[in-house]
Amino acid sequence: MENNRNSLIQMQNRRNILKKVWEERSISRAQIAKDLNITPATVSSNVAELEKLNFIRLGQEGESSGGRKPKMLEINESSLLSIGITVKKFEVVSVIVNLTGNAKITRTDKYPLPITKENIFNTIIYSIKELKKNINGNYQRILGIGVGFHGVVDYKSGISIFAPAFNWRYINIKALLENEFKIPVFVDNDARVMVLAEKWFGKYRNLNNLIFLSLDSGVGGGILIDGKIFRGVNSAAGEIGHIRVKENGVKCLCGNYGCLETVASTRALIQEIITQIQLGYPTIITSMVENGDLNKINYSIIDKAAKENDELTIKVLNTIGIYVGTALADIINVFNPEAIIIGGELSKSWDYISNQISDTVKKQSMTECCKDVKILKSSFEGSKGEIGAAALVLNKILEEDYL
Repeated sequence: MENNRNSLIQMQNRRNILKKVWEERSISRAQIAKDLNITPATVSSNVAELEKLNFIRLGQEGESSGGRKPKMLEINESSLLSIGITVKKFEVVSVIVNLTGNAKITRTDKYPLPITKENIFNTIIYSIKELKKNINGNYQRILGIGVGFHGVVDYKSGISIFAPAFNWRYINIKALLENEFKIPVFVDNDARVMVLAEKWFGKYRNLNNLIFLSLDSGVGGGILIDGKIFRGVNSAAGEIGHIRVKENGVKCLCGNYGCLETVASTRALIQEIITQIQLGYPTIITSMVENGDLNKINYSIIDKAAKENDELTIKVLNTIGIYVGTALADIINVFNPEAIIIGGELSKSWDYISNQISDTVKKQSMTECCKDVKILKSSFEGSKGEIGAAALVLNKILEEDYL
């Protein structure tokens, strides 16, 4: 029993030391001992192990306080890598990142038709194999694979419990990929992993209590409480897209009506633009698609139209901002977070939704709950679920039981 306890303490010390070096980027052994309130001998023995594992390295000499200049410790950021995968409706986006989140290689691979479970997983496997070719066969440098997947995902087991876009249930993604690649695989909801992208790689790393809202082809979310990701009792926390915001709204994939996802996703945006055009509302969008074919309207065209001050586009985006604000007002009343961070493809339209979001939040939430809440644009432009998926690996190393 005592040996087990000592082993757990040693692992915790090692993790805390690594996290401290990661946070500071450059720090002396003496400063680590002081900050973590552990002995210099404990620091030295654990640093030696972390050097063997290639997590940290010796850097330049630091400033002396009277004696010899200390050798600074640094994260060995590029010697170890993680792979991030985001599984979308029609394609897989994958990336290799280093320990500070810098993307080394990114690729996109579309599924062959028909889109089946077999074709999806064959595409994921092909994408990972192609990424690995770019690190000269040194697979030991890859610490793990993170996968962001839509719908309800059980993080502990790596099982996709329900993926509405593919209409499947209980698929063990973790087991399928670990059997193929023989390295650790971590799977979580694709919007939820963006909380980790912000925590480890983003510009809001000082925030410990936040809600991440992803406005994409679907609408999802993630919750960070006291620096820890909150998944809920059934791994279903963060389904912000299924908050009801519109009376007599259209039917959602979840089976209910008027959900945020039915009015604030890129799919909903495109459909609303098409509907307004069919009703006769003038817009420059019809001149931006070949032969005025409404079926060729996509988010990129809409975004461009907004930047050219198209009245219809701005009106629809403003309305989306109001719907988003309505959902966030309820969330703020419940969680009272430090910040709401908004990402996904629709965050590119920030200039046309942010004021409406903020104004609606102020009108519909309690003053005491919202007065200090910041509403921020994500650190990452557009959809970057693959970066969040890669952050799953770093989160496992620095927060959980990887080392």
